[in-house]
Amino acid sequence: RRRLRRFAGRPVPATDPTPPAARGPVLAALDAGDPDAAAQAYRRLLRAHPAASFAADVQLTLAHRLVERRRYGDAALAYELFLHRHPDHPERPGAGLVLGLLYARHEVAPARAQTLLRDAASDARLSESQRAAARRALDDAAAG
Repeated sequence: RRRLRRFAGRPVPATDPTPPAARGPVLAALDAGDPDAAAQAYRRLLRAHPAASFAADVQLTLAHRLVERRRYGDAALAYELFLHRHPDHPERPGAGLVLGLLYARHEVAPARAQTLLRDAASDARLSESQRAAARRALDDAAAG
């Protein structure tokens, strides 16, 4: 939770100055069909280059895998980078929902969580069940 608190709501740099060679281990692990190793390599990359991001599909794969591995701080940063670097991507509403739920469930960055969840609750691109999950999380946060 400490790492999640550190990244929650932190401004994302406008550019990614990460040297291309630094991305190699992440991409090599993905090419080898090992998303767990890619997630581990991405965690190491983020420590050295906290603005490091990838093409949208790769970024989402890494973010999802980090959630599965319960690396919530790194996952939050990966989702934040995705949202900022790929604002028009069709998966953006779903990524925003996951990030909002992550923040809400861990009681981190409540203002950011509410913004993300309110957006998700009214986003017609999400399924009714996804919008309902966002509304439930908002209700739970309001109930304290």
